[in-house]
Amino acid sequence: MHRNNPNIYEGELVDIVSGIIPDLKRLAKTDSDVAIYISNGHGAWEAALTNVMSKGDKILVLGTGLFAQRWGKLGESLGLIID
Repeated sequence: MHRNNPNIYEGELVDIVSGIIPDLKRLAKTDSDVAIYISNGHGAWEAALTNVMSKGDKILVLGTGLFAQRWGKLGESLGLIID
């Protein structure tokens, strides 16, 4: 926790990617391409919605707090119908 973030364009993080890709394929049990998302938690939300839903799909967002409201707003921005 008490160290600088790694450089995502060069150095140790870039050097290990070629070894990670085959492991991710094995983990996902696929010979197809895999993707690595460099993002914060909101990027993970977007990846989850994009990979599971399609524009025009309707989703139900249950909640009264900011977390649920932001999840719904992100869905709207991706073309989902929010109820």
